[in-house]
Amino acid sequence: MKTTKPQSAAVGDKLIKALTKDQVAQLLSAVFNLLDEQKVNEISSAVDQDISTTLSRLLAAKKREGKPPLPKRIVSDQKLIAEWEKLWDEWDRIAEEAGEEEGKYIYQEHHWEHPYFTGDVLSEDLEQIAEKMLPRLEKIHALEAADDDIFERGLQDIETAIHTLPEWLGADSDGFGLGTFATQCVLKWEWLVASSQKEPVIAFVERLVAIENSLMLVNLDGEAVVEFFMALSEAARKQIYEYITANRSYPQWEEKLSSAYSKWHQLYHAFSESFSPERYLENCREMLHENWRYGLPLVENLLEKKKYSEAGKVIVQTFSSFLRYKTNQSWKPEDSLLIDFMRYGYQAPENEITQLLKHWRMIAEKLGQAEKAAALKLQIVTYKKPYDWDAVIAVYQEIRTLPVANVAKKLFNQWQLFIFNHSVQESGEIQKEMKESWIHWLIETGLAEAKNKRWFAQKMETWLEHLYQNPAEFKKQHHLVYTLTQDLARKSSLQKQYPKLFDHVLNHAYVDRECAPTRRTWLEKTQGEKLIPLLMKCWKQNIAMLVPDPARSSKSTYEYHAAWLVVVNELNPAACRAIIDHWKVDHKKRRNLWLAIKAKKLPVEGNKPEKLFV
Repeated sequence: MKTTKPQSAAVGDKLIKALTKDQVAQLLSAVFNLLDEQKVNEISSAVDQDISTTLSRLLAAKKREGKPPLPKRIVSDQKLIAEWEKLWDEWDRIAEEAGEEEGKYIYQEHHWEHPYFTGDVLSEDLEQIAEKMLPRLEKIHALEAADDDIFERGLQDIETAIHTLPEWLGADSDGFGLGTFATQCVLKWEWLVASSQKEPVIAFVERLVAIENSLMLVNLDGEAVVEFFMALSEAARKQIYEYITANRSYPQWEEKLSSAYSKWHQLYHAFSESFSPERYLENCREMLHENWRYGLPLVENLLEKKKYSEAGKVIVQTFSSFLRYKTNQSWKPEDSLLIDFMRYGYQAPENEITQLLKHWRMIAEKLGQAEKAAALKLQIVTYKKPYDWDAVIAVYQEIRTLPVANVAKKLFNQWQLFIFNHSVQESGEIQKEMKESWIHWLIETGLAEAKNKRWFAQKMETWLEHLYQNPAEFKKQHHLVYTLTQDLARKSSLQKQYPKLFDHVLNHAYVDRECAPTRRTWLEKTQGEKLIPLLMKCWKQNIAMLVPDPARSSKSTYEYHAAWLVVVNELNPAACRAIIDHWKVDHKKRRNLWLAIKAKKLPVEGNKPEKLFV
């Protein structure tokens, strides 16, 4: 054996140099297919223990063919260590690159603009490495193939590199956040290292805090940290909670717990809910001004004790926290709709807010506050279903006959305005000179039997006739006309009849996807399609008013103006010719304008300039 090993090693080395990786794999497969079990055992005894163990595992896996595969990748210890070292070589290369003033992590969009540090790109590169490191951590730790402080040093190398960058690149001010995988690597490694300590859970927390304190720019991902801690055993979570409680008065922990959005506060708050309900409620009271979500547990605790007045005060504080960036005053549900404060940020309703509104209504009823209770009933439906006209009107009809009718009317008018503002582009400018619109009339058809489809038709005909006779008013209200035309087109042949109008104007115009479905359904109920002839009469009479002036073009490009002429030509060819004749006088030197017009195959010869509008 002693005389054959060097020769075998020499042959193996020569094979690796002479053949490709695939060829070596093919050769080894053929060899092991020809060997019987005895020969395989002899080979296994002739190599080191790591190779022998790996070979046994591989052969055992081969016998499992046809069965569910083994969950873990089979690799020798030395191979694993080599891969680990290669990954750290990549980490070190990235850390070095992070300190390069003209390196990959410095971005400059234009040569006249200041370059800046791109921490997100650095984070993405580290994530790719960390994702490969993560499944190797336990085995590497078990093999003692890395120092305990390897990740701490890795993070410090990144921080040191960033510190070397010039201040004007902004790296020092922006900092750098690790991604999920990198954070998980740090957490899991430190957990493994701490597992050999006398009090592993406490040792883990202290090691993690020490790493954080040593870093000024590099930050762990907060969500990943919270997720890791919350997945620990109940015993471990309780031990951490008791440790923080015992130390919370020390400056270090006071700072970490001082913000409702600190990951350590979030953990401590979550743990206290499980292990100390009294402390949990105390945390809620202390941080309610920062995080409105802390209000609901306080309210529900007070309601259990039937302390309705106190619960009402906490709800007021909760909504002050919720709206703190939108209003400087306490919100009163009798005065204004909650959704008005979220006009430009309203998404799906928050379940907690809905529950708070319901609790507040119940409290108001208990305390005999009739106006507030009625207002909150309308607040709940407009918050949960602001675009459901039937639901909102049903609630309004319930409370409008009560002694609190004035409050109900005020809030309902605000809701109508909310719908109007979400339905029409530039609604704010239109609303300055208008107290009502066709959208208001459409909503009102659901309020009284007298305001039926005939009443609506009369209101609409009067309005459209007014626009027909007043081109300037048509231009001022053209966004209202846009919305009406888009709505009626869904159940008509308008788009086929006037393809240019829709292709160049209406299909690119504003459409509120939330408001449109109910609006269109109600238009169908009121037979709005009967208005189409009069509506198109307005379009044809006044379309020229909407054509943009070439003199206001910021660049010498006029495709947009020519496209508008195409629309005018489709609706009113005479108006199109009149515009072109005027432009021949006013814009005859705009060569690109006439090239754009000719490209659209519009008529450019003929009439003399004449007055366009009366």
